Amino acid sequence: LCKHTNILRTEGGQMICAPPSGNPSFMDLWEVSTAFLNSTQSGKRPLSELMDKLYEKPFRLKDGFVDFWILVFLIGHHEEYALFKNGTYIPRINKDAAELFFKEAKSYEIKKFSIQGVKLDLFNKYRELTKQTFQDEITSSSFQETAKPFLAFYRNLSSYGKQTKSVSQECAAFRKVLSMAKDLEKLFFEELPACFGTTMEKLNDSEAALNDFVARINDCISELRLADDNLIKHVENTVLGTFGIENDDFDELRRKIKKRYKDIKEQLLYPQQKTLLNRIKSESLDKNAWLNSLVQAVMKKQLPEFSDEDERLLSTRLADSFKELDDLLVWSKLNFDAEKDNAFTIEIRGTDESKLKANVFLSKKQTEEMKEVEKKIKKMLKETKYPVNRAALISLLKKNLEDDKDRP
Repeated sequence: LCKHTNILRTEGGQMICAPPSGNPSFMDLWEVSTAFLNSTQSGKRPLSELMDKLYEKPFRLKDGFVDFWILVFLIGHHEEYALFKNGTYIPRINKDAAELFFKEAKSYEIKKFSIQGVKLDLFNKYRELTKQTFQDEITSSSFQETAKPFLAFYRNLSSYGKQTKSVSQECAAFRKVLSMAKDLEKLFFEELPACFGTTMEKLNDSEAALNDFVARINDCISELRLADDNLIKHVENTVLGTFGIENDDFDELRRKIKKRYKDIKEQLLYPQQKTLLNRIKSESLDKNAWLNSLVQAVMKKQLPEFSDEDERLLSTRLADSFKELDDLLVWSKLNFDAEKDNAFTIEIRGTDESKLKANVFLSKKQTEEMKEVEKKIKKMLKETKYPVNRAALISLLKKNLEDDKDRP
């Protein structure tokens, strides 16, 4: 049928869709279908509206032929419009989509491209930004080509890059628009300009405004690309500050940390502490990988998976983890057997800025004696409620440490 009506024919080595010439009876069908397509320039319309026209007078077409005609017409004109299902852009007609056209026709909408003047200029600015060639007209394929780098850019951002608030307001708006993109024409000519407080009308007034708009998009892309780098720099500065290293000499940092903990007794370490120490000692990793490995040992997640809350907690968690190693380092230098003895570090701080700290080491025999004393104290503490019981216990411990401190 397509062959005999010349609706589909080859010109210049390419298959094209053109008005019927072999059978004039198809011209009315062609014209009503074309009129419907043209009417969608001003806004999306459901595919069911065209199908209803074909079921009514004067056509009264049957289901099988309507199915056939809709597919021929849409595939023949596929470069001229955008297809949507429930508001979501459908890049191409495939077998699955085609089968649903007729079951869910009201869910599918089409909108013909109507892009000229400043819209075409802006469209080519987008293509220039993504290093693509100039286009004299916009087709479905060129729309997809132009949108692909923007959408791929968002998809390739890390989890941290997709959510961090440590970016400019414009950048956050730009990222949000890309994440929610459904209609490419609306994305390029309404939503992206709105991110930067402008409109197509304003961009139409000035070449300078158009160039400034594109430059601001480029700035946002650069800012988002640097989000992960800024995060790793924050980690580096945190570690440098923890160890009192003022310059950013990474080799000095790694050398100083490894030297600091080289004598620690690994049998004293909990699994997480042992993991952190092994990461510290690693020689094979470059700076970013090494810092990320420290973070993963402390936070149980890699930097690209971070949230802003993780970033806020990081400094405290790193400082606490290194302090734990420092405390264990003190034990490692003392003369006790980690296999046979128990060890405790006690530190008491008061509102008067007083500070008492002591290390306590117990043999297994002494540990058994401790348990007996502990039972007696627990019994006494049960007779008094919190917080008095806890304060009394701390006060006694404080006095005990002070007495030890005063002994010659």
